[in-house]
Amino acid sequence: MLHERWPAADERTCRRARICHVTAPALVIGSTQRHIRASQEPVAGLEVVRRLTGGGAVLVAPGMQTWLDLWIPRPDPLFEDDVISSAFWVGELWSYALGLLGVRGATVHKGRASTGEWPKLLCFAGLGPGEVLVGGRKLSGLAQRRDRDGAWFHSVALGRWEPAPLLALLRATQLAESAPDHPRTPDHPRTPDHPRTPDHPQTPDHPRTPDHPQTPDHPQTPDHPQTPDHPASAGTETALHGRATGLCDLTGRDPGAAVSLMEAALLAALSA
Repeated sequence: MLHERWPAADERTCRRARICHVTAPALVIGSTQRHIRASQEPVAGLEVVRRLTGGGAVLVAPGMQTWLDLWIPRPDPLFEDDVISSAFWVGELWSYALGLLGVRGATVHKGRASTGEWPKLLCFAGLGPGEVLVGGRKLSGLAQRRDRDGAWFHSVALGRWEPAPLLALLRATQLAESAPDHPRTPDHPRTPDHPRTPDHPQTPDHPRTPDHPQTPDHPQTPDHPQTPDHPASAGTETALHGRATGLCDLTGRDPGAAVSLMEAALLAALSA
C-alpha cells in the first residue's frame, strides 16, 4: 500500500478514508530520506520501505499502530492550497476521536514543522502541522502527498512509543548517516585541540607533539559536544522518549487493545 497510487483513478473525485493494517514488521522511511537505503532484502530482520510521502522514519508492526489514510479531491471544500493549514482538519479529526475515548487535552500543532537532525530522522522526534499532542507529547504523525487530483494524507498513532528499537536498528545497520549520537553539523563546529598556554610551557624533557595533544591538565574536548538536539548516548533514548507518547499510555490498555479502540473511534468520528 505504500507504493501504490491511492485512490484508484475512478475513485478520486470524492473523499476517501481507509484504516490500514500492517502485515509484517518494517522500517518505513520518508520519500526525502535519501541517506537511508530502502531495500526489499531484510535488514536486521526487517524490510525497509520508502513511502510516497515525506517525514521521518517509523517502525511499524502488526497490531501496534493505528494508521489512517485520507484522500481529499481538489474541488472539495476541505482542500487547501496551503500545505500547512490544509492538514489542520486531520488533526481535529484525531482530536475528536480521542475525545470519544475520554482522552482530554489533545491539541493540534498549527505551526511549521520542527527543524533539527532528530526530527528529520525520526517521525516522532519532531512536530509537523496537523499533528496531535497530548500533555505536550506527540501522539499522531502526519504526512501528505499532492497531485493534480487532490491530497493524500498518511496519519498514524503508535500503540506504544519506544525509541530504543528504532535507534538500535539505525545504529546497528548504519542505515543513516545521521544515526550517531553526535552528528556533526555547522552549528556544532569542531573544538580546536588544546593550545599551548604560558601556564604549561613546553620543556625539552616533555615535548608536546601533534600526535599526543591530550594531557591530564587539558582533557581533549570531544569533536561533537553535547547539545539538546544531539543528546549523549546514555540520554538519547530518555530525551526522545519524552517527545512522544503512545495510545496505551492514554487509554490504560495494552497496545493492541488501545489500537483497536482508536480505530473504532476514528471510524465513529468520520461518520459523525
